[in-house]
Amino acid sequence: MAVQKEIWQRTIVEGLFADNSFLSRAVNDDQYVNEGKRVHIPNAGAPSGVKKNRSTVPAEAHQRIDVDVDYVLDELTTDPVQIPYADSDEVQLSYNKRNSVVDQDRKQLIFHAGEAMLANWLPAAANRVQTSGQGVPAWTPSATGLRKAIRPADVAALQLRMNADNVPIEGRVLLLDANMYQQLLDGMTQTQAIGFFQAADIKRGVMGMLYGFEVMMRSTVYRFASNGTLKDYDADGAATDLAGGLAWQRDSVSRALGEVVMFSREDDPTYYGSLYSFLVRVGGAIRRHDKKGVYAIVSDTAVAVTGLEIDDTDVVLEIGDTQTVTATATPNTESASTRWEIEDDTVASISTGEGASVVVTAKVIGQTILKAKNGGQEVLAIVTVTDVEVTALTLDDDSITIAEAGTQVVTATATPSSESAKTKWEVIDEAVATISDDEGASVTVTGVSAGSTILKATNGEAEAYAIITVS
Repeated sequence: MAVQKEIWQRTIVEGLFADNSFLSRAVNDDQYVNEGKRVHIPNAGAPSGVKKNRSTVPAEAHQRIDVDVDYVLDELTTDPVQIPYADSDEVQLSYNKRNSVVDQDRKQLIFHAGEAMLANWLPAAANRVQTSGQGVPAWTPSATGLRKAIRPADVAALQLRMNADNVPIEGRVLLLDANMYQQLLDGMTQTQAIGFFQAADIKRGVMGMLYGFEVMMRSTVYRFASNGTLKDYDADGAATDLAGGLAWQRDSVSRALGEVVMFSREDDPTYYGSLYSFLVRVGGAIRRHDKKGVYAIVSDTAVAVTGLEIDDTDVVLEIGDTQTVTATATPNTESASTRWEIEDDTVASISTGEGASVVVTAKVIGQTILKAKNGGQEVLAIVTVTDVEVTALTLDDDSITIAEAGTQVVTATATPSSESAKTKWEVIDEAVATISDDEGASVTVTGVSAGSTILKATNGEAEAYAIITVS
């Protein structure tokens, strides 16, 4: 049977721009491909100016300077695949068998297409930001030393950069390698993590949402030399290499599929079968004329932290109170990279997961541990939450006269007043009078029979009394 190349060509590029791939988050330029090898989009220059309440006519004409989008598609070729003679017809006719033959080639093709596209989308140095988290061991091949981890604050900085550059909010994407993705998760507060995973859409490749970015993950994204030069994915590693991720808005980048060619040599007498290989042209570019909307985030070199201290290791708070705890690293320049954890957040909460300082808020009576970590150093603090101490208690009437079946409301005021609602009440002789509640800021006294008794109010160690006379 003659080789049906169109069938094989469709199979090899199937899923190249699948919805769960970062490659799908771009403008499709397929219609502009010329001769299968080059993309040319005319008149893609700066937009015309706009005037508000124009008062001068005729308007001054300005020549528009167009900057065409023009890029050459990368040529990707697979190694030849040998199919035994006895299997060739069956493989061609069966989708499952055909798919099995090219599956590994297609996966490699998609991977290398991704690497090529990332290189094409690489922004200039002016559109690169650096990570700012605490030092973690370098993770690119052959790299040594420490690199600053990515943290949520870095993603917030990317959001601010895009907002300042007037980049559309919808369609923002952040692509991180496996290590940077884990670093980002480790740096999130519990609230951030809950919101992040609630927005996950694994079928579309979205791991979560943070600061308006669809966060996606890939085994590798970028690898830079120490001077900022992009390194090929298969280049030898160096001790000073830096990893990087990419943030972009989908209308700011282009991608295109050009030629798809199958080469074949059937019934080869030396292979006792047929040889097949493929050539695919794919490419992309930064689409906007001003090059905005595309930003790299690069792991900065970190300094080793040799010591860590906090200014209070025995934090004692009353319920509702707050205290700022500050960490000092050695060297001090790394203090802002300190990560904080609270062991039991039902007892006390913290304001942030990373920074030189953290605000501890007391919630309920109890004890827990506050941890500060930075570059392998760790310091602990005991957080003790106590009830609020009431230093005084007064009643608005200490001599109550009521008739039988009559009522009167008595109100207690504690110092501090926020604790008034915790006042406990007791009447000594309920044959004379009764009260409506055992606890609260106020109580209603009801006369039962003629006589006198005592109303007692207690809050913490403070007490107050009133004489009740029923006539």
